[in-house]
Order: sequence, then structure tokens, then C-alpha cells
Amino acid sequence: MAIILMVIGILVLILEVTLPLFSSAELKEMGRSGPHGDHEVLAIGVGDYLEHGYALFQSGEVSFYHLPQSVGMMQKGDTLPLKGPIGSLRSAGKNQHTLLYNDGTVELLRLEFLPTYQDRKRKIEPKATSLYQGAPFPNGFAAVDARPRGQDLRFIGLKDGQLWLNSYHQASGGGGLFGGASTEELVLDEPTKLDFEGQGAISDFVLNGPGDVLAAATKDQQLLWLELDGQGAVRQRYVKTLPAPIRSFAFVFGGRSLIVNLYDGSRQAFGLLRGSDHQRELVAFKTFSQTPAPIATTHVSTRDKGFISLTTKGTLRGDYLTTGEELFQLKGSALEQVALAPRNNAILGLEESGRLVFWHLEQFHPEVTLSSLFTKVWYEGYQSPEHVWQSTGGSDEFEPKLGVMPLIYGTLKATFYALILALPLSLLGAIYISQFASQKLRAWVKPTIEMMAGLPSVVIGFLLALWLAPLIEQWFVFLALLSFLGPVLGLIWLFCWARIRHIPRFKPLERGYEYLAAVPILLLAALLSFGLAPVIEQHWFGASFPQWLYDHLGVRYDQRNSFVISIGLGFAVIPIIFSISEDALSSVPKNLSAASLALGASRWQTVQKVILPSASPGIFVAVMMGLGRAVGETMIVLMAAGNTPIMSANPFAGMRTLSANIAVEVAEAPVGGSLYRTLFLCAVILFVFTFILNTLGEVVRQRLRKSYGRF
Repeated sequence: MAIILMVIGILVLILEVTLPLFSSAELKEMGRSGPHGDHEVLAIGVGDYLEHGYALFQSGEVSFYHLPQSVGMMQKGDTLPLKGPIGSLRSAGKNQHTLLYNDGTVELLRLEFLPTYQDRKRKIEPKATSLYQGAPFPNGFAAVDARPRGQDLRFIGLKDGQLWLNSYHQASGGGGLFGGASTEELVLDEPTKLDFEGQGAISDFVLNGPGDVLAAATKDQQLLWLELDGQGAVRQRYVKTLPAPIRSFAFVFGGRSLIVNLYDGSRQAFGLLRGSDHQRELVAFKTFSQTPAPIATTHVSTRDKGFISLTTKGTLRGDYLTTGEELFQLKGSALEQVALAPRNNAILGLEESGRLVFWHLEQFHPEVTLSSLFTKVWYEGYQSPEHVWQSTGGSDEFEPKLGVMPLIYGTLKATFYALILALPLSLLGAIYISQFASQKLRAWVKPTIEMMAGLPSVVIGFLLALWLAPLIEQWFVFLALLSFLGPVLGLIWLFCWARIRHIPRFKPLERGYEYLAAVPILLLAALLSFGLAPVIEQHWFGASFPQWLYDHLGVRYDQRNSFVISIGLGFAVIPIIFSISEDALSSVPKNLSAASLALGASRWQTVQKVILPSASPGIFVAVMMGLGRAVGETMIVLMAAGNTPIMSANPFAGMRTLSANIAVEVAEAPVGGSLYRTLFLCAVILFVFTFILNTLGEVVRQRLRKSYGRF
């Protein structure tokens, strides 16, 4: 009972950590403000610490608000004046906006919330910082956007359906070859018009975060995707004709995917992919659920692939690019504007009545769903939906890929190849030792094989990875020949043995020493393989079998592959299956075999018809226990399987199992994060595997015992 309770406790623990993966997002209203009057609000936002919000007014002011930490009213704080009335505004990143004043001046404004400490108490001070203020374009532009690029600034302006570009960069000057210090000055280039080669008038545009990709919508339902080089020239240009005009669009975090919202309510994510002719083209790789009303604005997260959208009817909804699924929806709110907090944990909205509304948002793990875990997902930059496990990347814009199917596949693949070697050797060995071998041989073989179970798996994995894997790569043709010639010569030997076994001088070999006659056959097979392998590899495989495999079949030979795992994991499984099977075979009552022999049956007929059926419950349990050991083995597959989470039937490729994945990833997984909980899900899957195997083994054992127990 104590063991059962402990197992149940382990299951409850891992389930408790895993279940929050599938929790729905929660949106809780925390407070509202009073009406702001008749001033038009152009933009709103939330500070990092959720203590302040702000509103940018068309009149040229920015007002700060104290956000409630519990349910209550939102209090208005300081108001700071800006340069003057604002003609248009564009969001340029985290609490950063590009303002186009009525006099043609452009300002890149950053709103910061800096912590200060007085008397050991923290206080957040809102601050408006002007990163740039000037006139990169002549007056008369309808909209201007700006993006920092290192020490430079890139400006895109819209005027009369045409896009213009300008740059504000640092130029070195002064100094000379024989002395004098060099200086740097800020230089504003002359505006240049972007040529679209006969495309229609531009109705809207958006820059990605780094400022190297420009997307534009034309009035004739075309989507333009322009890649800009360091000097602002158009490097590549892609065009996509859409079924309806574009209502709004926005680049997702990372700037590689564009969310496009059409007037008919349809929504898609576009990215550059390579087509069948290996040329890049603009492809809609993700489709989101259609909305009854078109999306007015989309606000993207600055931390992950999530975004929130506001329809023209005031409905607020949240979605996630990776999964393509809706996270939450808020209907009937009559919102005009929304803003997502930098840490994705709050939303500030502006109602038609002029009141600001503050919600606390709990998204839990938006990048993980049952569908993304177990079905194919179309990730950014991929040509098609795939099963992928890749938990980390080299940049903050990385999209986590937490599909567990490659791990399940790797577990089953490693188990399959291990049992291919372990089952024949262990079962046939157990039959021979228990029924045919002499007592002296049995007393020596069984303890030796049982001692194999005590060998640490880390030692086996170490020897596989550093010694056996390179040896197999070097001698693969020899081993393949030996695997073929050994059984062939063995069959020839059996054919000859059937005719010479009655000769008196060979009779003693039938009393448990038959294996001695097989030793010369194995030596002959080894010598023939050793002599033929270099010749075959030289003439058939161009002196290198791995290279021939890649050149002619396009198959890579990974040094740590299924054959290595078959030997190493099979070595760990053989003692379990052999020992339990041999005990089951030896436990069959002697009177059954004696009665069979007395009736004229041969020794092999007795084993086949009497011993094996009677011992089948124990043999099946042995196989199930060996299967469970292979499924749960960690160190051998961790060190010798290559740790490549791919779904490939290629036996020369590596793999990653569930248990090895837990061992590799758990040290780098933040506690409570999506990766951390997904690793616990891997543990749940392993638990379910072993539970099913044990249950199946017990059910079959009971039925076999009931069938053959009467003997």
C-alpha cells in the first residue's frame, strides 16, 4: 500500500505541475478613470511596473495616470506639454511613438517609467524623452514613422499615395593622415521617393522593429513587402494580391511575420518562404478565425508572438501566432483604443465615453496547446507545418517550438532497435540455458549475464559514445557482412549437423555442448567478413560507406545512430529479459517435460509444445519489463543517441527520447515556465507509457496463467 500511495503521489505531483499548461487566459478589470473631456486621444500605454498609464492627446499633451493595484478608481497624475498639436501618430515600439506635428516637425518620443528610491521606498517617476526632433521631410506629409538603426534613424513618410525615405546618420569628419582628432556629426539625408514600379497608390504602411522591412497596402488590394538595405535602398520587393482591401496590419515581435486584417474580417499571417522553384515569395502561412467586424488596430507584444486586436465594433481579442488560436475575447466593451503592457500582463483601453479602463491579464502559457504539442505546427520561416522540438534560440525574437512528437518518436525508435537485438538473444539464450545447456555452463552463464544488469548505464553510454560509435562507423561494412554471413553459415552448419549428429564421436556435443560446434562457424564468418569488407567498400562504396550513403542516397550517417543504440540499450535490456525468462522456463514442472519425452517427443518439440506455453506468462512479463526499461532509460540514450529531436525513419540518424530530453533541458528551464511544465508533461507521458505496459503485461499474464495454469 505504501508503494502504491507513493506512485499515486508522484503522478499527482507531475500532473499538478503540468495542468497549468492548458489554462485559459484570464482578464480581470481593475479600475476606470473619469472622462478626459473633449480632447482627442491619439495613443495610450502602460508602464513596465503597472503603476502608471498614459494618454497622448491630439492637442499636444501627454497625461499620466496612477493605475490601481487592486480593484478601484484610476487617478490622473501629471500632464506634460509637448511641442504642439499633433497631426498623426505612429507606434514605434515599447512605449515609443513617432509624432508628426501640424507644422511638419517630427519627434520620436519615448515614455519611460524609472524607479527611484527614497527612504528605502521605491517610487516610479514617469518621464517623456525626445530621441529626435526635426523635419526629415517637407511639410504636407500625412504620416511619418521612424526606427532607430544602431546610431542612425530611418524615416518613412506617406504623401499623396507615395512613400518617401530619409535617414539621419552619423558621419565621421575632421582629422587627417598626420594628426588631428576625428569628429562625428549628425547628417540628415535628402528625402528619396520609393519606386514601386507602377503599383497603385499607397493607403497605409508599417515598419518592422529593426527598420529593415517595410510593408505597404495599396488601394487596389495589394500587399507590398520591401526589404531595405543599410542605405535605405529597396533590396528585394514582393507583391501579393489579396481578396479584399487591407484594413490594418502589424509586424509581430521579431519583424519576420506580418498580421494582415482585411475589411471582410479575415485575418492572416504573411511571411517570406521559398516556393517550389526555390525563389522566395510572400505566403500566408497562418489563418486566424474571421471576425464579424474588421479589425481596426492590432497591437503586438514586445516579448513574444502574441498580439491583441480591436474590431471596429469595439470587441477586444487576443491571439497567438505560433498556435494560431484565440487566447481571450472581450465583447460589448465599446473600446476605441487599447494598449498591451510591455510584459503582457495588463491591458489599458479607452472607451467611447472617454474613460480609461485597466485590466489585469494572466496568459499563463499561450505558446502551448494540445494541438501544438501533438500535431504539426507551421512556424515562422518553415516551408510547411512540421513536428519540431527546439526550446531555445540565439535571440529574444526566437519562437519556442515545443512539439513532443519527435521525442515520443525517438523513444519508440530507440526501444524498437533495442528490442530487435535484445529479444532474440535473451529469449533464445534463456531457452538454451534452461533446457539444453549443461549444468556447468548454466552455473557460469546465468550469474555472468545477471552481473550485466549491475553495470552503470553511464558507463555503457560513455563506452558507446567515445569508443563503440567511431568503431562502428569505421567497420560498418564488416559488421553488415558478419550479420549476413553468420546466419547463412549457421544455416549451412545446421543442415550438416542434422546429418552428422548420429555419428558416435559427435554424440557428446548433444549433451549441452552444441555451442562448441558453432564457434568455428562464427570464426569463419568473421574471417570472411574481415577479408571481403575492404574489397566491397573500395569497389562498391568508393572507399567510404558514409560518404557513398550521402552522395547516392542523400542520407547522412550520424555517428551516434540507431545501430549504436541497438547495441548499447540492448545490452542493458538483455539481463532483465534473460533472467526472468530463464526463471520462468526453469520453473515449469519437470513432470511435464518428462511426460512429453516419454511419449516420444524430441527435446525441441517438448520445448515448443510444452515448456514455452507453460512459461509464457513469465516470458511475457519479462518482455514487458525489458520494454519498460528501454522506454525509461536515460543515460545511454543521452550519451549515445545524438540528442537530435527529429522524426526520421533513417536508421543512420540520431534521435532524442523523452527521458533524455528531460535530463538535457531541466537544468535550463525556468521554474514555472512553459519549458519547465512541458518537461513535466514528458514525465507524464513516460508514466502513462509504463502504466500501459505494466497493465497490459499483467492482463496478458493473468490470461496466459489461466490458460496454461492447469498443467
